[in-house]
Amino acid sequence: MAARGEGRHVPSHRTVLVACVLAACAHARAPVPSPAAAAPSGKVLTDDSLGYSLELPRDIPFRQVTGESIAAVSENGIVVRVFPLFLARSATAPACWERLLQAGVLPPQMVSPPKDATRLGDEAPRGLPIRGGGRLYVSVFPRADRCLVLAVDSVPIGKVSDGAVAEVAELARRTFRTRSPAARFRPSLLLAAGWQLLEAGEDLSALARFEKALKLDPSLERAHLGAGLAAFYAGKGHEKEAVAELTKVLQARRPPAGLGRLWEVREYREALMDLGLAYASLKEYGPAEDRLMEASDRYPHDAVVQYNLACVFALSGQPSDALDELERALTRDPSLVAQAQEDHDLASVRASPRFQKAVAAAKRALPNAPAKGD
Repeated sequence: MAARGEGRHVPSHRTVLVACVLAACAHARAPVPSPAAAAPSGKVLTDDSLGYSLELPRDIPFRQVTGESIAAVSENGIVVRVFPLFLARSATAPACWERLLQAGVLPPQMVSPPKDATRLGDEAPRGLPIRGGGRLYVSVFPRADRCLVLAVDSVPIGKVSDGAVAEVAELARRTFRTRSPAARFRPSLLLAAGWQLLEAGEDLSALARFEKALKLDPSLERAHLGAGLAAFYAGKGHEKEAVAELTKVLQARRPPAGLGRLWEVREYREALMDLGLAYASLKEYGPAEDRLMEASDRYPHDAVVQYNLACVFALSGQPSDALDELERALTRDPSLVAQAQEDHDLASVRASPRFQKAVAAAKRALPNAPAKGD
């Protein structure tokens, strides 16, 4: 079958990781400013959905923002962001920095993230250089199995002096306090944690988060989707749960009309394909073929779907059909050739002249392949 990661993604309406992992929280967030217990020196912001409070300078007009990762924006362009990163283990400051860098959530204009992540501890704010001038100030705050990341910069870059940005970052860092999120937001946080851990390859930890979310709110359709994908990726021993959860998703959803919204198309395709593969893992080749043939009909130009269908045909003793699908897959995506040569699911057709011919053609089609006769 297609290797782990072939076509793998975290379904969402975003193209960058940070927007995806915050989607569940952003939809539920409704932070309301409230006074701190002790008299604050600055303006207090609280967020019950993520569980934090911080202070901002009183002499700089800020407005609190609901949704995504932005907590507050000043009239002169200083942006304060707070967002969660979830870990499969207990959070520590070094682990938070490591996760932050691995997740790729630092802005693309960053020149270079810090190399000494394991030695940063809770040193903060960490000023990171940004192309075009200025710095992004980042602090991390571990709590249980998550990290809250505080990031302060200015938009557009250079509009505000670096000193002013640093002052806001330092006050926010010094006054940053974490607490348990409000109970009504717990399902959304578990959902966000599940998707983030799934993206990080922590499949069993992701599955546990999705299962907890569903216990709190069985109507969370995206938790069923996440649980199905996590169970499928977790592999042996979890195939039946993958089948059950992905079946629920496909029964509850209508196929996206036409091209639909990209994230909807990708989610439906992923659920349909992985349901077929989960059936194949259980050696239930009839329903496996049905699901993958449906996926192939809906996504006729998807080489990964065709490759997986070839694997199922080979496993179920249909070599001619397997080679038909494999030829289509390698024609559309020659990069699958290395996997095809080693995939044990294709062992029954590997000695076929058609297999060898398809492999040779795919190798010639690869970029930088030697010219014929070289």
